[in-house]
Amino acid sequence: MSGNLDTARGMLAMLSPAERARLVQECATPAPVENRIVRRVDTARMLARSTRAVDYLVQSGALSRVTFPGHKRAAGFRYSDIQALIAGAA
Repeated sequence: MSGNLDTARGMLAMLSPAERARLVQECATPAPVENRIVRRVDTARMLARSTRAVDYLVQSGALSRVTFPGHKRAAGFRYSDIQALIAGAA
């Protein structure tokens, strides 16, 4: 792993100070909450329902499952979709 770290340090050394500052700024900025992916268990907690109830929402089409990039089975739900479902229930 130290080989990867040395490679990254070498690449950072090739950047200008302005480019490095921009890279640090981009890395420090969190992703918008709307784009966040929420796990099934956390979705159930947000909805105050069981995980099985979340599965029923998926089967009925009320909630869309999103697969995590690079994974075959790992899935979650968009935070914005969950909030829209909560707002629609009110």
